[in-house]
Amino acid sequence: LRIPIAATAVFNAASIAAGDPQPTVFVILAASLVFTAATLYVLARPPVGSGVPAPAAAASRDLAPWVTGLFAVGTAAAAFFGLAALVAAGDFGVAVGYSGADDFVYRQGGAATLGAAVGGLLVLRARTWQAARLPAVMAVTFNGLSVIAAVIDIGGGGQPISWLILGAAAVVTAGMAIALARGGR
Repeated sequence: LRIPIAATAVFNAASIAAGDPQPTVFVILAASLVFTAATLYVLARPPVGSGVPAPAAAASRDLAPWVTGLFAVGTAAAAFFGLAALVAAGDFGVAVGYSGADDFVYRQGGAATLGAAVGGLLVLRARTWQAARLPAVMAVTFNGLSVIAAVIDIGGGGQPISWLILGAAAVVTAGMAIALARGGR
């Protein structure tokens, strides 16, 4: 659970910086502060008997090279798009052909995607199926929903980036589903 907890910590910490004067932002800010503190606490002090392996126990690298490659590509894309949306916000939306009307929404999406990138980096560092299994489930969920969103956007006359998202998300969804079925091999 360390990787999803770390990814959640990064998302919530980045989410704190995504403020805007709308009232909803204060609710999200409060939740982000609580979740950031809680996830950082659990990372610093794992529950007793949580099964967190010692570093020497995790030395075996059992993740198939193609799964490692899939995580590497997904992590690079998530880092780029997460940082771009978090930093540039609505200007990023305009750059890819949308209105860019709501900086807060772009920054929240960027924060979440940046959290996924950090999770991917931790999987690449560990290179074990034990560490990668739950992030693979998360990748299937996120990318599967991205496929649906891209199809809906394309059906409504979406921008060219929707085709890129559709292709990348479909490959990651299928690849991670295969990795899950094969236990990372």
